[in-house]
Amino acid sequence: MLTFLLYRCVRWVTVAAMAVAIAGCGPSETIDHPTVTGQRVQATDVVAKAAPIRVRAYELIFSDAPEADVQARRAALLVEFTGGDGQARGFMEWGKPGEAPSTYLADGWVRQRQSIATPVTAAPVTVFDLALHFIDVPGAQGAISIRARPTPLAVRVVVDEMTGHATLTRRQ
Repeated sequence: MLTFLLYRCVRWVTVAAMAVAIAGCGPSETIDHPTVTGQRVQATDVVAKAAPIRVRAYELIFSDAPEADVQARRAALLVEFTGGDGQARGFMEWGKPGEAPSTYLADGWVRQRQSIATPVTAAPVTVFDLALHFIDVPGAQGAISIRARPTPLAVRVVVDEMTGHATLTRRQ
């Protein structure tokens, strides 16, 4: 009797594991977006004298990606670093070349690490994981209102601090 119960339990666990594996092997729901390259135009640091706190401002300009219909155009980000990690806030402009861009508020986390491809003496790589929230600007004058969207855009921006080269990847 004990062997029969053990056999049924093992069989049930095996069937459940296979069902989970089969359910997870369906087609991917992610939409592929092209990676956009750009350049850090300028960056400025202000460092606290008595604590390991650093504030850095970034301005990034992104190049046109021929396979993208709408893409990041420009970003202005303010980062508060404590050690190699921090928080970022700012804005990012998205749009098609030749058209007025849409503006998104950006917020998220940042970390600085040494690049695996470069020696330890090289400048770090800064990785931004950002959520972009669309804002509706009714006119040139007046208050800015945040338009409700079901989910914000999620992007990762990687900046090579030595060269200033930046890449932006939209995430789902």
